[in-house]
Amino acid sequence: MNTMRAARTAHRAKRAVDEAGAAVEDATASGGNNDAQENAQEASNQPQEKKGVVEEWFIDLGEGLTAIYLAVFDKREQCSTCVHNTVYPVKEGVMTCVDGVRRQMYPSEVERSRDFVYAAQFDYD
Repeated sequence: MNTMRAARTAHRAKRAVDEAGAAVEDATASGGNNDAQENAQEASNQPQEKKGVVEEWFIDLGEGLTAIYLAVFDKREQCSTCVHNTVYPVKEGVMTCVDGVRRQMYPSEVERSRDFVYAAQFDYD
């Protein structure tokens, strides 16, 4: 369970870092600095090495499996919380009722002797 939370936290942190990096790039690119804009244009004009179909497929597969993994364990945690908050109180109420009925139908030796506190007792010395 802790492993799942750690994985989800790491994924959220990575996503936050990526978003912050993109925001910083946008802020620096839209600023008054012409050199940064020229460098960005030069970088975009250079031909980038295109990834193959198989590489793109594996990247998409990995991202999809990550999304499925995080969604499944998030739903499992929500289900566990729901069961804990709804089913356990009902179970405790049922067990308390069953224990009360058993105490009435089959009292313990101490409870049975409590009814005869003032009865005559015979002590043999």
